[in-house]
Amino acid sequence: MLRKIATGIALLFALLGAAGYLVLASTLPKTSGELTLAGLNSPVEIVRGPQGVPRISAETMDDAAFALGFVHAQDRFFQMELMRRLGAGRLSELIGDRGLETDRFMRTLGLYRLAEGQVTAASPALRARLRAYAAGVNAWLTQKPWPKTPEFIAFIGFSPEPWRPADSLVWGKLMATRLANNWRTEHLRLGLSARLTPEQIDFLWPAYPAEAPTLHPRPAAALPAPPGGGLGDVAHGAPSTASNAWVIAGRDGAPLMVNDPHLGFRAPVLWYLARIETPDERLAGATVPGVPFMVIGHNGHVAWGFTTTGADTEDLIVETLTDGGTAYKTPSGPRPFE
Repeated sequence: MLRKIATGIALLFALLGAAGYLVLASTLPKTSGELTLAGLNSPVEIVRGPQGVPRISAETMDDAAFALGFVHAQDRFFQMELMRRLGAGRLSELIGDRGLETDRFMRTLGLYRLAEGQVTAASPALRARLRAYAAGVNAWLTQKPWPKTPEFIAFIGFSPEPWRPADSLVWGKLMATRLANNWRTEHLRLGLSARLTPEQIDFLWPAYPAEAPTLHPRPAAALPAPPGGGLGDVAHGAPSTASNAWVIAGRDGAPLMVNDPHLGFRAPVLWYLARIETPDERLAGATVPGVPFMVIGHNGHVAWGFTTTGADTEDLIVETLTDGGTAYKTPSGPRPFE
C-alpha cells in the first residue's frame, strides 16, 4: 500500500514538473523557422548571433521597426509592460496597493498625457515608425499563448493590452525624470534657508568659478531674489554629478567615441543590443525594449552616445494657498489651480 502511495506521489510530482517545464518552454522565443505575420510589407530576416544579439534585415526601416518590436517583445515584454505602466501611473492595476503612491506621483506629473500629445504632434514619418513598431509588438502578443513570459505566471488572468505608440514615447520622459532630480536639492536649500545665511548656503553649493572654462562664455546675469529671501542668487540646484562622453583619436586616425551612460545595475539590463540593415541604412548599437530607435550606436559613418549632464532642469515652486486651498496667491490676486 505504502509503495503504491509513494509511486502515486512520485508520478504526481513528475506530471507537475513536466507541466511546469512545458509552460516555461512555451515562453521561450522562437529563433528558427518561419512565421507569417500581418503588418509587414515585405519579408524580414532575423538572425541571432552566438550571444543572442539579433541582426534584422529588411527592405524598409518601418519593416525593420516591426521586426525590432517583435524581438523586443520576445525577449523583454515584461520589462516593457512595467515601463509603460510606470509611465501611465497604472502599476497598481498589476501589483496592487504597493503601486498606488507611484501611480499618484506619475499621474500628477502627467508623463503619459505628454507622450500622447507627442504622438499627435509627430511627423507622418515618425508616426509611421511608431505604429510599425507597435504592430510588431502586437503581432507577438497575438500569436503568443499564456503566460507569454515567465513573470506573468504570477498574474493569473492578466492579459496585456495592445501596444500603443505613446507606450514607446513615455520611456524618454521616464528617463528624463529619473536623471533630472535637482528639485530635491532646491528643497534642501529651502529648508536650510530658515537656519543658514545666504553666504553659508552658497559655501555649501558654490557657484561655477568665473575664471573656469566655459563652452559658450556669456555675461553672468544675477537672478532676482525669491520672495522672502534666504536662497541667494546663484547655484540654485547646482548639479552634484555629471556623466561622460568623449572622443579620442584612434590608432588609424579615425575617431573613437567613448560613451558611459552609467545607470544603476538592474536585471534585466536597460539596453538591448541589435543590428538593423536595410538597402539604404545600417545601424548597430543599443536599443531599449519598448522604443523603436537606436539610442546609442553608429551607422558606419557617425556614432552617437547618450548621457546626462546633471544640470538644473527642474524648478521647485513654493506656493501660498488661499481660498481654502483651492487657489494660490499671485501679485495680482488669488488664482485657481488648473
